This record gives sequence, C-alpha cells and structure tokens, in this order.
Amino acid sequence: MVKNEFSVSMCVYGGDNPEWFEESVNSILNQTLIPSEVVLVVDGPVPDELNQVIAKYESNEIFKVIRFEENRGHGDARRESIANSTNEIVAIMDADDICVPDRFEKQIKVFSEYPDVDIVGGNISEFI
Repeated sequence: MVKNEFSVSMCVYGGDNPEWFEESVNSILNQTLIPSEVVLVVDGPVPDELNQVIAKYESNEIFKVIRFEENRGHGDARRESIANSTNEIVAIMDADDICVPDRFEKQIKVFSEYPDVDIVGGNISEFI
C-alpha cells in the first residue's frame, strides 16, 4: 500500500446504515493509494450499532473523528470535515459510497499530470 498526502472528508449520521458505512470505510482502507487522513464528522447521536463501527476505526492513526452533540445537517458536517482536513487535496465520500480499489490513485494522478485542474470526479453505479 502506498500512502499519499491527501485527505478524505466523510460524514455519518444516525440514519446511515452501519453495514454500508463499514463497507465504505473499508473501500478507503483497501485503496492502492491510501490517504494520509480521513476526517470523519459524526453528525449528532448515532445508534449503538453505528457507533460500534465508528469505534473500530477511531484508533486508526489516519482517522480524525469529530462528533457533533446534535444533528446539524450534512452541509455543516461536510464543511467541518473539510475545514479540519490538513491537506490541499480532499476527496469527498458519503457514508454509503464504495470506491473501486484504484479510485484515489487515478484521481491523484490527474492532479500531477494537469496542474491547472481543481476538481476531479468519477463514475457512479447505483446498487439499489
């Protein structure tokens, strides 16, 4: 696994599916290019099952977990996550996004090949 200097911004709230969230986080950790940090904002109280999944990753050195006491909404949570990212490049993830294994490697490569590029996207496949 390669490690690079970019962040992942991620938010989770009480209505997110714990299994999908865990699969999403694992898709980050199983990349061919691993982020140097994952800034996870927990937007308000979450059920125990979801909190147990969060706790599994909280001790991982690349995770920075920020908890809101009450739900403030996805926009505030995302802004807080990005504001607490320490890298210039930030990949955006939702709690149910699952990345192909080379997503970050391909996207980061674009920034080095095209220095004037500010935003890189990708394809999506809906599974439900």
